[in-house]
Amino acid sequence: MMQQKQIVELISYMIEQDNFPYDIQIETNGTRPMSQELAEFIQKTTAGVENGKINWHFSISPKLWNVAGEKDEDAWKPEVIKRYFEVNPAGWLKFVVNNREETWEELNCKTTTLREIDVKYPVYVMPVGSTKNAQGDSDVLGPMATRAVNEGYHISGRLHCLLWKNVTGV
Repeated sequence: MMQQKQIVELISYMIEQDNFPYDIQIETNGTRPMSQELAEFIQKTTAGVENGKINWHFSISPKLWNVAGEKDEDAWKPEVIKRYFEVNPAGWLKFVVNNREETWEELNCKTTTLREIDVKYPVYVMPVGSTKNAQGDSDVLGPMATRAVNEGYHISGRLHCLLWKNVTGV
């Protein structure tokens, strides 16, 4: 969402060349408002692959205070997430969680807030940890996965942590 103008320009060019991806995923933390230009472009180009149009998806990863330590005024913008959903309901939310009770309470509170404003993206939880060892500890992951399922969440791993550990720029 930091390059909205460039997204429109690039995909417009690819459409003109009749060489465009049928599926586009926008990865965001859900804090940057969507420009009117991008909103209109997504709506104009969304009609399904069978019609020669694009399937847009939002992959939204809001940060939890109890995991990332980012203050809500910086990291939590439910009205921005709602706008994404209004423009295109195809997508999901992903929260990195640990097994602390405060984290689950915060996750449930944020999920409730989104449901109250009619944001119906499915919610995935991913275990905190940036190394293979942290991602592979079944004593931690098993109870976390069980709790996630019991509370109505989906589960996702963090493949990049297994492959590259905590290295950036690979």
